[in-house]
Amino acid sequence: FLAKIPTEAFQWGIIPIAITISSGICVIYFLLKKIFTPTHAFLAAVFIALDPFSLTHSKTIHLDATLAIIMAISALCLIYSLKSGNTRYHTASGIFCGLAFLTKQPGFFLIPFTILTLLIFQREKIHSLKDLFREVVKPFFVWISLALVVFIALFPAMWVTPLEVIRKMFLRGLGYATTPHPYPLYF
Repeated sequence: FLAKIPTEAFQWGIIPIAITISSGICVIYFLLKKIFTPTHAFLAAVFIALDPFSLTHSKTIHLDATLAIIMAISALCLIYSLKSGNTRYHTASGIFCGLAFLTKQPGFFLIPFTILTLLIFQREKIHSLKDLFREVVKPFFVWISLALVVFIALFPAMWVTPLEVIRKMFLRGLGYATTPHPYPLYF
């Protein structure tokens, strides 16, 4: 991880990614401290910061580590909101989910994660369909609505041809998922 940083043109692309990842690790520490003990939060943040994946991708123009940090922030905000009842963190989770959608397509894995997390955290409160709607469906729609507002507001192509953009994203994502990469990397 002590390799020389590439030419000046790449530096201007790498700097925002490195800052985003570093700042994200600090936010993760803050959120983990609210959920666990400060010691556990500190250890987790150190492990994330020293993880070869994060270190390597903070020095290249590659968005996988950025996506991982944004998804972790969204997930931790959701968990904290469910543990504390603080709706501001539920809102923050939806906003970070929208940013994850914008970063890379694997950000869409937050959708099933959120549904399952809501079901697990609210399972004792669910005794009827009305309870399911109030405790899971309604919070999910608030969350996904926030994510979609961020996604649409910050992705101008969605303003012009939204159906075409979604179709292309789906088909290209399917193509990437079914076609092996010609130069596979091992992380």
